[in-house]
Amino acid sequence: MSRPYRLLLPVVLLSLYPTLAAAQVLNVAFGESLEPYVMPQQASGIEVETVREALRAAGLGMQPVFMAQKRLPLALKNPRIDAIATIRPDSGLQAAYSEPYVYYEDVAITLRSRNLRLREIAELGKYSISAFPLATQYLGTEFARMAAGNPRYGETSNQVDQNRLLYRHLVDVVVADQRIFKYMNRRVVSDFREPVQPVSYHDLFKNCPTAWPSALPHCATASTADWPSSRATACTSASSTATRPPTTSTERRAVTLESALCR
Repeated sequence: MSRPYRLLLPVVLLSLYPTLAAAQVLNVAFGESLEPYVMPQQASGIEVETVREALRAAGLGMQPVFMAQKRLPLALKNPRIDAIATIRPDSGLQAAYSEPYVYYEDVAITLRSRNLRLREIAELGKYSISAFPLATQYLGTEFARMAAGNPRYGETSNQVDQNRLLYRHLVDVVVADQRIFKYMNRRVVSDFREPVQPVSYHDLFKNCPTAWPSALPHCATASTADWPSSRATACTSASSTATRPPTTSTERRAVTLESALCR
């Protein structure tokens, strides 16, 4: 399945857009742990550079801000953030959305040695799962229903941990973008000195919606109306979420799984 992402501009900025244009620089927030799309250490990545070039073509600069993916929906509450990414138009946020600019290829991933055959989303309910943050919002109602009824479903903020959990047999299935999973394999070896194993990819999400409506500022010019979408995040530090205790069963399971990696 292709998961498209768009640039989101808050509605409050509609009347301020001429001021933003005059300022020449937009603070755009991006989710972390999305290599190679977003690479905070280099302030770069496929997605970051796409947004940077799109804004440059419109005569604007960009200052990227990086934060935990689950904090993205709260980003627009920060007056210093001009735009956020990885937000669906049906998220409920009142904002202006661009056209899609990047597509993620989400799949279910299992160890090849397990010889698992997955053909339908409902079959995931039988297995322990580590998914990317907010997967239940992006992968359709059937996936959300499966996750709600699966006590062994969790979402992992640091996506390199998904790979490690799978290779340690701590989860049966990982749900992630193929490119991110393959990139994180490099970190498993380089950062943790742990071996990787052959895996199987199961394309279960091809029937999920792949196009979202877009909205742009009413005062947008022809050049800005053609922007590819970009993601933005709030400038709240990702570390600020560490002190908040997990409140949902999904978050509690994620904490339990990530703690197991420290043993």
